[in-house]
Amino acid sequence: MIASLLRSYVRFRQTRSDREIQRPSPVHSIVVVELTRLGDVICTFRSLARLRAAYPAASLTCVVQEPYAELVEALDLNIRAIGLRLSQTARGIVAGLGILRSHRFDLACSMSPAKRNALLVIGSRARVKAGYLTYLDARAQYLHRTPVNILGRRASSARSYALQHISFRSSFVCDVLGIPDLAPRREPAFRPEVLAAARTNIKAFPVGRHAPYIVMHPFAAWEYKEWPAASFAGLADAVVAECGHDVVVTCESADLRHWEQAARMLQHPDRVHVLSHCSLLELAALMRGASLAVGNDSGPLHLASQVGTPVVGLYGPASPGLTAPDMEKGVFLYHAMECSPCPQRICVHPDSYCMNLIGVNEVLEAIRSLLGAHMQTGAAPNA
Repeated sequence: MIASLLRSYVRFRQTRSDREIQRPSPVHSIVVVELTRLGDVICTFRSLARLRAAYPAASLTCVVQEPYAELVEALDLNIRAIGLRLSQTARGIVAGLGILRSHRFDLACSMSPAKRNALLVIGSRARVKAGYLTYLDARAQYLHRTPVNILGRRASSARSYALQHISFRSSFVCDVLGIPDLAPRREPAFRPEVLAAARTNIKAFPVGRHAPYIVMHPFAAWEYKEWPAASFAGLADAVVAECGHDVVVTCESADLRHWEQAARMLQHPDRVHVLSHCSLLELAALMRGASLAVGNDSGPLHLASQVGTPVVGLYGPASPGLTAPDMEKGVFLYHAMECSPCPQRICVHPDSYCMNLIGVNEVLEAIRSLLGAHMQTGAAPNA
């Protein structure tokens, strides 16, 4: 019902706009809405930099889920972040609409095909609304085709997102608005002083301040994207024994008991540490000081890449070409099955699913290849 209403409204507004004479208007205020997960938010950072470069004097506001607001404001782009609570509930969306409608933005952008993004941008009072305004109800949006819409002015180009890397979603919004890509390549970064303060704030730093370590994140938002925790435990022991690095395992509090079960088989428990209570900025600081990070297809892997730490990514339901962070900063292990990439609702091979095709020795070899000379010196590249 909501989808039909949104599509009808967007078609009506676009038809009406095409018949009107549209004159360019100055852009003094912009709001960007991305209420999906951590990796999706990080994938919008480059598009935020494009918007900032195109409108250097404009106020730029980003609406995200509450835990991600501090990351956005830590970027060197002068962005104000609004963190919404309960953004996947009707109550949260109503609260978000109230916030957006209390401002008169010149431009509002929905950066991915999520229902809550579309509702907030459509419901805003912005003069120009662009992005994914007819939402897609799918976990794996990259397997479907979704058009990029614009209301209030003519599109500079036509774009549809389908079977492409998730970073293209937000970049297509900039393309439709006629905002040039960044040249030379300009990656937004977290302000160094913010990361330094966050590292100091980690109350019980897992390892010595100058000891080399590797970060492992054994969990993901969906169970079939997870390499077995027992395999991570075996890998952690091998890293300690063969690479001479300590291991820091990061997880949310809800996942802690699952790791503790796997950790019972550790041979070097004194060298494998757990950090389960930290902010995302503290996690970014931890990643920044690591020799490398190992993880499933998840937000923390994108966070590690964002701070310049090499990564080893483990992929199965989605290929690295669709959801991996910067491909130049890591090694991504993936064994395609006849059912992959899959829609990530139900696994048709639950007893022998794709993540089990990745072996511990294969991951260890990828770690060796990335550590290279750092294995001999014991120096973390980002310390």
